[in-house]
Amino acid sequence: MNRWKRFLIWIALIVLAFLLIGWRYIGQYGISHGDTYEVNANITDSKVLIAWQKSVYKEMLTMELVSYLEERDVNVNLMDIKKLKKSMLNEYDAIIIMHTWQMWRPPRAVRKFVRQARSSDKIWVISTSNGADLMLDNVDGITSASDINDAQEDIDQTITWLNKILSLETVSN
Repeated sequence: MNRWKRFLIWIALIVLAFLLIGWRYIGQYGISHGDTYEVNANITDSKVLIAWQKSVYKEMLTMELVSYLEERDVNVNLMDIKKLKKSMLNEYDAIIIMHTWQMWRPPRAVRKFVRQARSSDKIWVISTSNGADLMLDNVDGITSASDINDAQEDIDQTITWLNKILSLETVSN
């Protein structure tokens, strides 16, 4: 086999290795879409939207928040962040957005929605990133490293914000 063929085989193997590593990375760290469903559909007094990307950490936060709001007879809609629309600002009393930063940027749908909303007080953003240090400007919220050990603190901060926005009374469990 001549040098040229050997060189091409090595290049093909290197390309294949990169493809396999990329495929494994996407499988392990890729972002899943948030489930869409509604809780307390017949209640219209208070409405909360949770737009989210699915992950173990965000799913834990979401389930705790839904449970909390369900006990207080609040209508809760859940959907993937890609479905956010400007008109939703008028449909909901509070909007919680849970997203992951990728490549040092929030997802395009989140950037667009927050820009259109222009510092609305009814938006709470939970941003996750490796360093827990990336957050959108002009919105309330928290940033996290998706650490399950910190989840309860993040839930408590979000519930405090919800109580203020929706004027909810705390209920003893």
